[in-house]
Amino acid sequence: GIDPAFAENPNARFPRMQYGNNSNNSQLSTFWQGDARYLRLEEITLNYNINPAFLKRIGVSSMDLQLVGSNLYIWDKVKIFDPEQAAWNGRKYPIPSTYSFQVYVNF
Repeated sequence: GIDPAFAENPNARFPRMQYGNNSNNSQLSTFWQGDARYLRLEEITLNYNINPAFLKRIGVSSMDLQLVGSNLYIWDKVKIFDPEQAAWNGRKYPIPSTYSFQVYVNF
C-alpha cells in the first residue's frame, strides 16, 4: 500500500504538513523509521593465574587477578541514545560503562 503521508505525491522527499485540518500530520508513516541495528561490546574479562610455585612460597594455594569491563562500546547508526534504554521520548540515561579489578585468593 501507499504510505498515507505520501498519498498525494508518492515521490515526495518529506511528508506533507497541513494547516487547519491536520490529520495528515499525525498519520502513521514509515518516513521516520530508521535502521535500528546495533552491536554492543557487553563485557570483557581478562584473567591471570599467578604461578603456583611462587604462591607456595608465601603460603597461598591459588591466586587469580581479573580485570572486567562492562558495556564498553556500541556500534550503531543512531548516536543520540542507547538502543537498549530508549524510551519513546528519548528521556533515558545510557547504561554506564563500568570497570572492576578483582583478586581471588585461596589459602
